Amino acid sequence: MGDFIASRWTDIVFRSYQHASLVTQSVFIATVIAIALAVLVTSIPKLEPIANTGSS
Repeated sequence: MGDFIASRWTDIVFRSYQHASLVTQSVFIATVIAIALAVLVTSIPKLEPIANTGSS
């Protein structure tokens, strides 16, 4: 097992970095979308029932 990891160490590090980068980007985009929707729903009261239905 140690030889396997040692022989592929650069690939493991690169793929770990890619994974962390994708997770970070996804969380950032989800946060931006959530904040935009929250601002929209709080500024247009008619959307509140739809948002409550969709979030439960």
